[in-house]
Amino acid sequence: MENLLFNLKFAVKDLERSSKKCEKEEKAEKAKCKKAIQKGNMDGAKIHAENAIRQKNQALNFLRMAARVDAVMNRVQTAVAARKVQIIIRFKFLPDDDRHKSRGNYRLKKINQLTSIA
Repeated sequence: MENLLFNLKFAVKDLERSSKKCEKEEKAEKAKCKKAIQKGNMDGAKIHAENAIRQKNQALNFLRMAARVDAVMNRVQTAVAARKVQIIIRFKFLPDDDRHKSRGNYRLKKINQLTSIA
């Protein structure tokens, strides 16, 4: 579960990086468009303007997807924390009867084991 959480965090960072890259490319295309207009090359300017618009839309799509993945990551993180609390409550606060009292150390080891894996 924590491995999934790490992968989601990595995906969010990757999507944000891709968004910034698209924004840089958009600025470059705008500059090319401006140069083409100054030179009187309207067809070239139109192509560069279309590329700039495409890059801007792509950057927004990357940010949208990053926000969605971040929301999923937060839900997974909440589930991991809830599972740890549930395990601690189950093993620590349930009453021991006489035949389980000798298993106290086993229960503590089990709590530590389950909370480190979860």
